[in-house]
Amino acid sequence: MIQKKETIAILNKKLSLPYTGTELDWDIEMADFNRINEFIDLYHQYDLAFQESLA
Repeated sequence: MIQKKETIAILNKKLSLPYTGTELDWDIEMADFNRINEFIDLYHQYDLAFQESLA
């Protein structure tokens, strides 16, 4: 099973997010309304691991 830190690292790489590792609420801090379609496309186009799809 992929751990939360690993999941976040994978998604940051796939989405080129400005992650620094100091975020307390990664899912809220990395949210970007302007990129919502890109996030949805990633969800539908890639075979995401279960943990990735929940993050």
